[in-house]
Amino acid sequence: MIWNTDLLGELDRMRREMAGLVEGQYQTGKTGGYPYVNIYETKEDITVLAELPGLVQDDVSVSFVNGILTLSGQKKPFVEAEKFSVIRQERAQGDFKKSLRIPNKLEENKISAKLINGILTVTLPKVAEIKPKQIQVKVS
Repeated sequence: MIWNTDLLGELDRMRREMAGLVEGQYQTGKTGGYPYVNIYETKEDITVLAELPGLVQDDVSVSFVNGILTLSGQKKPFVEAEKFSVIRQERAQGDFKKSLRIPNKLEENKISAKLINGILTVTLPKVAEIKPKQIQVKVS
């Protein structure tokens, strides 16, 4: 028998798993849920980095509609796990979805996403600021 010395941590993990099962997915897209993201901003664009270890391009979907960036996909179970009885499972599996409101005006047709080594990078180019044009008045 394996004893877990972190009883409170184990109870919290079980609570989160049960909440995920009730919702029909392991993460509900609420802030702080999977996938974990960092968002960076420059004058030219907004960059969203999401941790998606073990996922490949076909497992991930990215959409941008009405100012909402949505990252969704599926974490598949390990195939090898079917041969064994599970003693402990910390790695979540199943569908995930996270939506982020992006308040800036963006060049929607130029949004790009790439997945390299488990890091999803979504680049959202901002609309160039419209500067008033100075018109010189000439005397005739």
